Amino acid sequence: MTPLLAGAETWFSPGSAWHAAMVIGGSLTLFGFVVAGRRQTTPLGERTVARVLAWISTGIVAASWAYWLIIRDTDIKSDLPLQACDWAGVIAPLALLTRWRVMRAACFYWALAFTIQAFVTPTIRSGPHTLEFWVFWLSHLAILACGTYDFWVRGFRPGWRDLRLGLLVCYVWLAVVIPFNLIFDANYGYLGNTKPDAPTLVDVLGPWPGRMFIMLGIGHAAFVALTLIFGAVPGGEPRRPSARMP
Repeated sequence: MTPLLAGAETWFSPGSAWHAAMVIGGSLTLFGFVVAGRRQTTPLGERTVARVLAWISTGIVAASWAYWLIIRDTDIKSDLPLQACDWAGVIAPLALLTRWRVMRAACFYWALAFTIQAFVTPTIRSGPHTLEFWVFWLSHLAILACGTYDFWVRGFRPGWRDLRLGLLVCYVWLAVVIPFNLIFDANYGYLGNTKPDAPTLVDVLGPWPGRMFIMLGIGHAAFVALTLIFGAVPGGEPRRPSARMP
């Protein structure tokens, strides 16, 4: 295989210099889009920044799907777009483009409860000389960028209704993924009867199927915690005045 980066490591490992570089680079990217959005003095300017971010994210997600489904040999047990972050990759740009509350809620919860795990405990093993490495990091970064932008620039603050919406989208995903895992002995969402090759939280949750229910409980608790923590952060969207006369 011809390396994309000369002299790059063959394998990636959590806690390595490349891991730190991806976290730092991703953080700077998020900060850059937030600053660009908040500096706009007109609604049109802010919408332009949001659309640029949304379409960049869409392009990254499309490239990611093309890589897994076309460029490399597709394994039905791991490479179909059924991971939570595959769905979040579609939801996140839609949240910015449409401002539909369901998409915004799902983007917020999925970005902070699911996608951020990729930066904490990445499961990638291919080094930066491969396309897989960059597909992994950029696709997850795109989701976090959209969620971060919606929170810090557009003032999205989760309420209990948003929690229900986020969970509803999650239930739809689970209704697809769990039966698929059972039928094809797959491990989408890490909810199947296998463990990822890299160390993750799954390693300490015990045997399957018990750990699947533990993971679902942790997910619900995380959604509630995010609502309590970030719903109380000031700076949310101003309430629109009622059209009804007093």
